[in-house]
Amino acid sequence: MVCTYNSRNGPRGPKPEAADALLKDTQERFSLDNRRLYACGFSGGARVASLVAMLSGKINSVVACGAGFANDKKPVAGLRFSFFGMVGSFDMNFQELFKLDMELSELKINHQMEYYEDGHNWPDVKIFERAFYWLELNAMRKKLIPVNDTLINTFKSFYQEDLQTLSPLNNTYWQYHLEQKFINYLHDLTDVSEYEIRATEIYESQAYKNESDHLKRMIDLENEKRRDYQEELNKIAKSATIEGQASKSKSWWKKELEILYVSDATPMNSDKLYVNKRLYDYIWRVAWGRYEDYFSNNYYNTAKRFMEICELANPDKPWPNYYLARLYVKMGNDNIAIKQLNLAVDKGYKNKKFLEQDPDLEQLRENKKFKELLDRIEIGN
Repeated sequence: MVCTYNSRNGPRGPKPEAADALLKDTQERFSLDNRRLYACGFSGGARVASLVAMLSGKINSVVACGAGFANDKKPVAGLRFSFFGMVGSFDMNFQELFKLDMELSELKINHQMEYYEDGHNWPDVKIFERAFYWLELNAMRKKLIPVNDTLINTFKSFYQEDLQTLSPLNNTYWQYHLEQKFINYLHDLTDVSEYEIRATEIYESQAYKNESDHLKRMIDLENEKRRDYQEELNKIAKSATIEGQASKSKSWWKKELEILYVSDATPMNSDKLYVNKRLYDYIWRVAWGRYEDYFSNNYYNTAKRFMEICELANPDKPWPNYYLARLYVKMGNDNIAIKQLNLAVDKGYKNKKFLEQDPDLEQLRENKKFKELLDRIEIGN
C-alpha cells in the first residue's frame, strides 16, 4: 500500500501526473502483480482515484469513499475497472453515489455500493473489510487467484447480519439492494439462485416500485435545495470581485441552518431528516472550501463570511474560531483575533505548539493577551 502525504482538495492540477509518477516509482522499486493494482481515495481523493483508473488503464478496481468520479470524466459502458463505493447516509455526497449506483447498473459495470450511518467520514472497520472481500472475490472470478471456498462461505454468513441491520425506512427497497449485493459479490463463484429469486420477487412488488419512486423524489428535492444554497453561496463569492453584489445575511444563514439541524440524538425516522442532515453538511463543507480559496487569495472579507457560516453550523467546535482569528490578524484587528482564539480554547482547543508556530499568527507573538492565552492552555484552563 502506497500513498501521497501532500495531496489535498482543489483544482486538478498535476494530480494525475503525480499519481502516475507514484505508480511508476513503486513498480520500479517493488515486485508488484500488475494485474492487481487498486486505487483508493476519500472525497476528492476518490475522484482522483477514479480519474487515474480511467486515464492510466492500469487499475484493476477503484475503492471510493464519499465521492465517485471526476466531474468531467463520467463512467461509460465498457469501463475496464470495477468500482467499489462507500458513502454515509448523512454524507453531502450521498445522492451522488446513490445515483451512480443506478447508472453503473444500467451500464452493466461491475460495481458495488455500500451504505452506512454516518456523515462525510470513512466507515468503520466492518464496512471497509467488505472492500477487501470485493477485491478478493473479483480476483477469484478473474482467475487471478485460486478460488477460496472458506472466504466465500464466510462472506455468505454475513447475510443474516446485514438483514438485521436494514433500515426500517424504505425497507423493501433496501432489502432488494441487499439481495443484489450478495449477487454482485458472489456470482460465478457459488450458487446465487436464492438471492436472485428473492431479488426478482421484491423488484416486481408494488412496495418496491413505490419506495424506489419515493426515494428518487426525495433526491430530486434535495438537489433542488442544494442548487438554491449553492446559488446563495455563489453570491457571497461574487461579492469579492463585484462591488454591490447582494447576498443573504448571516442571520438568514443562521435561520436556514436552524431549520435543517438534526441532532445526533434525534431518531432518524423520516427521509426528510436524512435530507436535512445532508443539506446541513453540504452548506458548511462548501463554505469551508470557499473559505480556503478566498483566504489563500487574500480576499479576507469574503473568506470571513464563509467561515462565519462554518461557525454557525459548528457552534461547539473550536476550529471555526481559530480560523476566524487568523482572518482578523490578516485584517489588522488583533484584539478580535485574540477574542476568537479565547473562544476556541473555551471550546476545547489545546494545540499550544501550533499556536506558537502558525505563521499567520506571527504578529501576535509579543502581544500580552496572546501570551496569557498560551498560559491558559498550559495550565489546562
